[in-house]
Amino acid sequence: MLRRTAFSVPILLVLFTSGICQARLYDAPWPMFQRDVHHTGNVRHPGLRGKVTELPIVGLEDEVYIGSMDKNLYAVGSDGNIKWRFNAGEGIEGCPALGLDGTVYVGTIGGKLFAIDHNGEAKWSFNAGWPIHNSPVVGTDGAIYIGGGAILYAVSPSGKQRWSFRTEDAIYSSPAIGSDGSIYFGSDDRKLYAVSPEGRLKWSFTTRDWVRSSPVIGADGTIYVGSCDNKLYALSPEGKLEWEYATGWTVTSSPALADDGTIYVSSTDGILYAVDEKGYLKWCYKTEGLIQSSPIIAHDSTIYVGSNDNKLHAVYPDGSLKWSFPTKGAINSSPAIGSDGTIYVGSMDNKLYAINPDGTQRWAVATGSWVVSAPTITCPSLVAMGRPGEPKREVKVQKIRVNYELYEDGWMASSGVMVIDPSFLSKDFQKKVVRQMESIILQRVSKEVPEPVAKFTHEELEEFSGVVVGKSPEEVVASKVPEEKVR
Repeated sequence: MLRRTAFSVPILLVLFTSGICQARLYDAPWPMFQRDVHHTGNVRHPGLRGKVTELPIVGLEDEVYIGSMDKNLYAVGSDGNIKWRFNAGEGIEGCPALGLDGTVYVGTIGGKLFAIDHNGEAKWSFNAGWPIHNSPVVGTDGAIYIGGGAILYAVSPSGKQRWSFRTEDAIYSSPAIGSDGSIYFGSDDRKLYAVSPEGRLKWSFTTRDWVRSSPVIGADGTIYVGSCDNKLYALSPEGKLEWEYATGWTVTSSPALADDGTIYVSSTDGILYAVDEKGYLKWCYKTEGLIQSSPIIAHDSTIYVGSNDNKLHAVYPDGSLKWSFPTKGAINSSPAIGSDGTIYVGSMDNKLYAINPDGTQRWAVATGSWVVSAPTITCPSLVAMGRPGEPKREVKVQKIRVNYELYEDGWMASSGVMVIDPSFLSKDFQKKVVRQMESIILQRVSKEVPEPVAKFTHEELEEFSGVVVGKSPEEVVASKVPEEKVR
C-alpha cells in the first residue's frame, strides 16, 4: 500500500493545440467598459474561459483610445504621441469599445454612436436620438449594445438597428453580456434589467434608487451591481437577491471582481470597499474626496481607483496604500492598464496620464476639456488577428504532465509521468497556468506555434485541489491527495 506521495521535479509541461476559431466576446481587444465581465480594466486579463489568444505579431506598442468633453476621441501611442483625433461633434463621457477587427465604437452626449476605423476615419454613425452617457459593449456576433436616453439599442456591425428595448428612465449604466448572451444593465428607473439577445425582457430587479453602476458577472453567473440607494447587490442569474451590502453613500461606479471572489466597489462617501463573495466586509480604504471612478485590478492584485481628491490611488490587496499619484483635477475617469503594466487615467485637469507601476509619471497628454471617459487599450498585433486574411488561433490547455515519485514505507515504489486533466485543478491554479502561458506567448519572437514549458515552484504545486495518481498515463485515475501527503 502506498503511504506517501512526492513530486520529485515540480515542473508542469503544458501541452497546447492551435486552430482557427470563431470570434467571441472575449476575443475582441476591448469589447466593453473596463475590458471584461470582471471589470478588471486590464488589457491582458485572460478572462473566464481558461484560455489565452495567441499574438501573431510582436514588437508593436499599445494604443490608448480616450474621449474628452472637447468633442474629440483621441488615439494615443504608448509613447504619448497623438496618432489621430476624431471630432465626434459632441462631448464623450463613455469608454470606447473595440471590435475584433479594431473598429472603435464610442457614443456622444449628442446621441450618436460612431464606428471609427484604426486610422481615425468614420465608418458609420447611428443616431440614438437621445444623449449617450454610457459605454457600448460588443457582442459575440459583432452586435453593439448601447443605451441612448431610456432605450437600449442593438446595432448591427454595419450600423443598422436590430432592436430596441425601452425602460422608464435614462440609462447611464454600461451594459455587460453574460455567457449565455444575456445583456445586463441598469436604469434611472431604479431597476437592473436582464434582456435576451433578441431584445426580450428576461427579468428585472428593483432597487430603491437609480442604477448607474455597470454590472459585473461572476464565473458562477452571479451579477454584482451598485445603486444610488447606497448599496452593492449580488443577484442570482435568475434575478433573485443573494445579498446586499450597505456603503456610506451612493454607488455610481462599477464593481470589479478579483480572482479570489473579492468584490471591490467604490462609493461617493470616498471609500473603496473590499467585500467577500458572501457579502461581508474584508476592509475599506478611505480617500480624501468622493469617488465616482470605478476600481480596476492589476495582475499582481493591486487595485487602482481615482478620487475627487485629485489622486489616483494604488492599494494593496490587504487594503493598505501602495502609492498615490496627484493630478491637478478630480479623477472621475476609471483607469486602465496596458500590456506592460502602465496605468492610464484621465483627469478633470484636461489630461490623459500614463503612470508607471511604481507610481511615477511616464507622460501626460493635454486635451481641450475634461477627461471623464475611461481609457480603452489595444495592442495592434491583437487587432491584426481580426482583420480579413489574418488567421485567428486559440491556445488551450489540453493536458498537464507532472513528474512524480511514489513511496511505500520510506522506499520508492515507482516513478514516472502522470497526465492531469485540468478540470481536477482548483480554479485559482488553472488561472496560474493560463497566466504562465500568456506570459510566455507575449514574449515570443516568431509566429510559429509555441511549445513552451510552464515552470512552477514546489509551493505552488501544493495548491492542487485534486491530482491524478497513476503509474502511467494509461492508468490515470482521479484521486484526492491530502495536503500533508504532498511533499
